[in-house]
Amino acid sequence: RSWAGFFAVFLFLHPILTSCFSPAASIYPSVRPDSTRVAISSTKSPLWAPRLALGSGAAGSPRTAFASTLRMSGAGDAGEGRYNEGVDGWIDDSAAKADSLEKAFNLQADCFSVDNTKLVNKAGEAVDPETLRGKSVALLFYAEWCPACREFLPLLKKFYEEQNKQKHNQIELVFVSSDFSKGDAIETFQKQHGDWLMVDYDCPMREEYKIRFGVWSGKEAAKFGTSIAALKGRKSGVPAIMVLTLDGLVARYLPAEQQGVECLLMWDVDNVLWPK
Repeated sequence: RSWAGFFAVFLFLHPILTSCFSPAASIYPSVRPDSTRVAISSTKSPLWAPRLALGSGAAGSPRTAFASTLRMSGAGDAGEGRYNEGVDGWIDDSAAKADSLEKAFNLQADCFSVDNTKLVNKAGEAVDPETLRGKSVALLFYAEWCPACREFLPLLKKFYEEQNKQKHNQIELVFVSSDFSKGDAIETFQKQHGDWLMVDYDCPMREEYKIRFGVWSGKEAAKFGTSIAALKGRKSGVPAIMVLTLDGLVARYLPAEQQGVECLLMWDVDNVLWPK
């Protein structure tokens, strides 16, 4: 009896075990024969371990290419066709959601617009922050009375000019003044600085950026170093450069006060461009 019972259980479980542990080629849907970008490796792959070998080179965005190259054909029996239709729908939905998120990020307001920061050029004209898209953008904390700043500025100007000779990977600097008066700041900006921008001296964000990013000179300690938290949060004095993301986060901190021009080696421009 025991042998008869064992044999009955074996007959019952055999189809289930066979479907679970059979080679994936017998259950995975086929791929178009002309597809060179997708290969489903199934010769020795069990059901729980499919392997997708993805190639590159498709028109459109990466997500569109992903969807188009992974789309499986409807060949085969009716059951397989329904399976393929479900996979196609999932891929299309995922690609559409990814594209929507990417577009939403690209369309979000830049940090200067959100903060109502007034940017001006050397002529004193207001500049729309939207013109900075496609560039790598950084705040330059600087004061003309600072010897280290005066030594650093000519080298920074040269770096700025050389970098912006390129068609791509251009940069933009926004001067945040630590000069003692508006007149000193404007005179310094117009006569000494490169052809970049400045946070208007009367704009509240000029001082807010110093607090937010922890960069202010020792001569400004009476104004900004008024608590233990402020002193602990201070990164450096001037000069210093903060490379920003579109939403105003710090992408790179360049400690020019400590490292001088060598800090510019840390500015990997191509990795911190604002989206257009």
